[in-house]
Amino acid sequence: RRLAGDARGVAYHLDIGHIIPAAANTLLFQLLIVGALRDATTCRVYHRRRGDHFFLEIPNSAKDQTRKALHVSKLLPMDVLEVAADALDMRRPELDAADPTQIRMVPVDKFRFVAGYLRAYRMGKFRPGHENFQPAFDPYTEQINRRRIFEELQRCCCEANGPSPRPSWSLFAGIVSFLHRQLENVESYAL
Repeated sequence: RRLAGDARGVAYHLDIGHIIPAAANTLLFQLLIVGALRDATTCRVYHRRRGDHFFLEIPNSAKDQTRKALHVSKLLPMDVLEVAADALDMRRPELDAADPTQIRMVPVDKFRFVAGYLRAYRMGKFRPGHENFQPAFDPYTEQINRRRIFEELQRCCCEANGPSPRPSWSLFAGIVSFLHRQLENVESYAL
């Protein structure tokens, strides 16, 4: 909440999901283009101030359907963020159990684990008779760096003429989360 005499602007980050409600285009047009929103129930009005900034984050989606469904986005300036291997962080924040006011960065092995399996599969390590056949494959001993992890995930998720040709962290995280559980179950399956 701002005080009446406060002229400083506020930056708002609006993170759009994959499912666009019917009223979203109207609300965003009123907010971003017209500069005013009115609550029909209470008749309260919000007027955008000159210093206010809005950042609309639209996720990468198959055939760019999310952005296309948000018609107001065609009227706005746009910056496309590129996903690159150098930005892949192999750590994630976690609350410290000993001191819950502290956050520590812990390694994320799921990406390495899944990418190791994808690479091994592509190289024929699971195909009997193949020159690289290796029935005792261990993804934890696989030497795979950040760039290789990114390349394996990109090969798995992105196709030039496919539904999502550009890499997306959301897409990568989704496939890693799904495959990690499946591959862990494969590893624990008794033969």
